[in-house]
Amino acid sequence: MKTFFILVVFIALLFLAATIVQFVARVFMGKTLVSQATPFERLPALPAQAGQAGEKVGTTLHFLVIGDSTGVGVGVSDPRFSVAGRLGSEFPNASVRNLSRSGARTAELLPLLEEIPSKSFDFVLFQIGANDVIRFTSYDNLRRDIAAVLKEGNRIAHAQALITAGNIGLAPIFPWPLSVIYTHRTRIVREMFMDAAKESGTVYVDLFREKGEEPFEKDVARYYAPDREHLSDEGYGYWFEALTEALRESPQPFLYGN
Repeated sequence: MKTFFILVVFIALLFLAATIVQFVARVFMGKTLVSQATPFERLPALPAQAGQAGEKVGTTLHFLVIGDSTGVGVGVSDPRFSVAGRLGSEFPNASVRNLSRSGARTAELLPLLEEIPSKSFDFVLFQIGANDVIRFTSYDNLRRDIAAVLKEGNRIAHAQALITAGNIGLAPIFPWPLSVIYTHRTRIVREMFMDAAKESGTVYVDLFREKGEEPFEKDVARYYAPDREHLSDEGYGYWFEALTEALRESPQPFLYGN
């Protein structure tokens, strides 16, 4: 009996050590992806499809993307496959400015937004909130921060949308019990952000799914980057489809002519 108990403890310790090693390796891989990432920007806009090669045309729309590593597009093979890049492809005659920074939390967007003149943009896309979940921003502070950010968004743009990461606890990088803790925090932050979006007239892109309902779980290699925290080309493509669907269903008569 004693031998069996020792064997069980030994196996458990081996599993724990392997989990820690894998987690640390993925964290370092994520740092490499962050260092290699370049946010998509297009200033000025590309020539209109009907124009001649190299012809300069007037920009019809001005977009701002601002947020964390998901706004940068960490994990994509090319910036064009990030959400910002896909937005630029969808609207080839629009300028796209990107002020996203890997690791940013919601409060860190405020100084950047406050420097922008009123109604400088037609549309602003916020991709923020994941680091507030992961780094345990207090709920009271975050509730205040997201309300202030969306207020600034309304000041600088005619329309806005908010994307925060899906169920962060389901990202394969996070072992138990972090996975459970982060899922719990994500649920709370999701409700908080949805309320703030409703109060400010912001389109909220709801990416949260419970375990067993998350499509990324079914094909991790397809939707996640090698660090298993950030997304792949396909993962950001899924997010972009969710964004366009939310904008099309929104009562705001913007971008898709609702």
